[in-house]
Amino acid sequence: MTSSTVRPGARHILVAGGGIPGLALALALKQAHGPALAATLCDPALASGGSRQRGRAYAVAAGARRMLERLGVWERLTGAAQPIHDMAISDSRLADPVRPVFLTFGQDREGEDPFAHMVEAEPLVEALLAGAREAGLVLDARGVSGARPEGRAMRVTLSDGESLAASLVAASDGARSRLREAAGIGWVGRSYPQMGIVATIGHARDHEGRAYEHFLPGGPFAILPLT
Repeated sequence: MTSSTVRPGARHILVAGGGIPGLALALALKQAHGPALAATLCDPALASGGSRQRGRAYAVAAGARRMLERLGVWERLTGAAQPIHDMAISDSRLADPVRPVFLTFGQDREGEDPFAHMVEAEPLVEALLAGAREAGLVLDARGVSGARPEGRAMRVTLSDGESLAASLVAASDGARSRLREAAGIGWVGRSYPQMGIVATIGHARDHEGRAYEHFLPGGPFAILPLT
């Protein structure tokens, strides 16, 4: 990975956090402004190719899919995105012998785009990274340890002590964001005495792109289709 070098007087945005939100934001800004904007994305996970995303999957709604299409990312996911054609929802108790479906929704007309797709995280991150490299983003495998105003710009301190100047800093560094804390932005948390189990399973029959969600007294049980 390369460190940031920005020509004097250029507008420079630095995005802290190389997950899906940070990558999409940096790519969108770079594509919108072109050479007029220098963009750097910092995240230590870049050193391992974003492997911390392994095992996750996302439901990408139609609006988010259109954004990824506009960014040129969706076309890179050919074969990796499973359309959800419809969804069935039930609400019952665990001991009920029958779980009647009380709500379904999906494509209203034949030929209409699916309302969502399921995409595993790794190919989605790889597609965003490929788009970022092609657009000329600087991908820096260092973390951001702090940022403070300096005149009309921001002074950013990286994890190895180097400092950079940026016109704007975007904090996409997760739930325990250091930049949010440094900016004094408060938050409210609540602990739930619950656990979730997530698994990827193979089965004999075709899922036909259908998602199920059963609402039970102890919590929801969902089955979502992958490729």
